[in-house]
Amino acid sequence: MKMINVGNMELYAVGYELVKKCLNCFPGKQSAKKIKSCIQKKTMDKGPKYLEEAIEKMPIQERKTLRKIIAKSMSYLDAIELYIEAAIVKNDSQAEDVFELFFDDINQKKDGREFVTRFAMKLKGLWDLVEIDLLSSETSQNDFIAQIAEHSMYDSPLLIEGETGTSKQWVTEVIHEVSNRRGKPLLDINCAALPESMIESELFGYKKGAFTGAAESKTGLFKKADMSTIFLDEIGKMPKPLQVKLLKVIETKKFYKLGEDKLTKIDVRFIAAIQPDDITKSNILPDLLGRLGYPDVMRLPNLMKRLNEMPESVIRGSLSMALKTLGLENENFTFNTDIIPLILKYPFERNYRDLENIFRSAIRSAKKNGRKEIIPEDLRIITETQNFQIDIENNIPQYNDEDLQNVRTKDIIKYAENEAKEITNTILTTIIERKLKKVFKTGKDIKTVLMTDEGLSKGGYQVFLRNVKRITGKKLQEIKKSI
Repeated sequence: MKMINVGNMELYAVGYELVKKCLNCFPGKQSAKKIKSCIQKKTMDKGPKYLEEAIEKMPIQERKTLRKIIAKSMSYLDAIELYIEAAIVKNDSQAEDVFELFFDDINQKKDGREFVTRFAMKLKGLWDLVEIDLLSSETSQNDFIAQIAEHSMYDSPLLIEGETGTSKQWVTEVIHEVSNRRGKPLLDINCAALPESMIESELFGYKKGAFTGAAESKTGLFKKADMSTIFLDEIGKMPKPLQVKLLKVIETKKFYKLGEDKLTKIDVRFIAAIQPDDITKSNILPDLLGRLGYPDVMRLPNLMKRLNEMPESVIRGSLSMALKTLGLENENFTFNTDIIPLILKYPFERNYRDLENIFRSAIRSAKKNGRKEIIPEDLRIITETQNFQIDIENNIPQYNDEDLQNVRTKDIIKYAENEAKEITNTILTTIIERKLKKVFKTGKDIKTVLMTDEGLSKGGYQVFLRNVKRITGKKLQEIKKSI
């Protein structure tokens, strides 16, 4: 399959407008399927009437450009590639829906695995890794698309090495989402965030009466991930006695629940992430490293290296992720290239996490001033480091209420876990409590908000309550009383 030039924004714009106009002809959930049908059944040059009408309504220059594209006998997959690419560029929320719809078709084609990997990476905001690949020489080590596509084809354990905030989790999600296990959700376990006294019971589960307080049996996280992928983040922070037990689980895919003498079998794929320091300081057992495939490791470059190679791609990807975090993914924000020198001078201690925080602040600044372009004046947190949203000395983010306002209540635990990752459990608790207090102050009932307003199931509501109690140590009423 031919590769469409990543830098040809005019081509994106033309293809995007064409397919988007077709999409508008079929409002509703079936639109993407009808597009697929029309492109499969008709050639682009003799397409349905609405395709011709869409072309005729375009400006003359765009129409000429499109006619040239059509003259080259664009296949339906080429057209969909053009649409998805353009939709991602424009932060269009339907890009992911169309990608899902065409996943199986594309994946079965020659080079299809790398094709879907490339788009999955872009949907996760990993523009720079994609474009470093496309612009590197054949002898370069920067073959991230091929590496991820290849790793997605197998079930063997994988170790991803990289500093804090180098997108290890996003890369893992892409590997899972283009693998044969994509039908089940990825299980993300932060080994540094689980209390040491609870790690074993959380991972393996336990039988009723296994220990004081075990009033009922519990299924462990490993069993819940059966037929899926388990991502063990910060595996170098896992206590070594548990690393010994993990060795056997990775090798045999079997383990014992606490208090049970019957083996539990699982069918999972293990992917682990580790920081380079944890290897050099021997924080991980050599045998466990071996089980995870070491020294055959996927290494991710830090942010500064990626910024120096592809500043615009890095910025575009981080801006996209910041917009998603703020619930503004459908707003077509751009950035002025004058911000690049400022960003290149900043010491990113937490890599991408710092950069995303910078853009969250910049987006709010731009919106406040009626703009959809990030300019140097919006990067006050770089020029005024003392007033930065992150307290560098204490390594603790100061979260803005505007961020929490845009997070749905049912998503607050996942949001908090992502924000607090690799920092401190205190922050995790603070974010959750602040969000719940904001809901209580509106006078609304949490259960009503979760189940009626946000569509959470009854079972999901019970899980939410348990997670709040597990993380904060408080019940909802206790949090409400503390207002």
